[in-house]
Amino acid sequence: MYDPTKRFEFTNISDTDFEFKWNGTPIVVKPGKKVILKHHLAVLAATKLCDQLMMADINKRTEEERAKNPMYIAPNRAGSLGVPAARKPYEDKILRELPKLDDNDAQLGIIRSETIEQLTEDLSSQPAPRIEKMSDIGVTSIKEFEDINLPTKG
Repeated sequence: MYDPTKRFEFTNISDTDFEFKWNGTPIVVKPGKKVILKHHLAVLAATKLCDQLMMADINKRTEEERAKNPMYIAPNRAGSLGVPAARKPYEDKILRELPKLDDNDAQLGIIRSETIEQLTEDLSSQPAPRIEKMSDIGVTSIKEFEDINLPTKG
């Protein structure tokens, strides 16, 4: 059962970008980078990355054995994907549970996460306005911007 107050540090331990989707929105984690995820997202991401890493290791071992012996018949190692003891070394490197926040911080974190999810969903469902002319946004002349003083680099 998912606990909305739990947070995890997810680390992409692979050497390529890792992408997973939540609610149709892609989430990309660069190699070696860490992100903080809610419980359900952490489980989803860790499961997918663990499967990818385990299959890559299985394929690598099979190729190494075939290079040594062309007549090598690979056993079905993919069955180990469902074995908790085989997954644990990967999962321990990928996920780290963070300490729980106090009740007020936990509730604010939940509200913040839910708000971000809702805003992302709302914004992605609406097309961005296309502005072709300055007059489309009520500006008739560049002179209207003359009095803007931009900070100087220095």
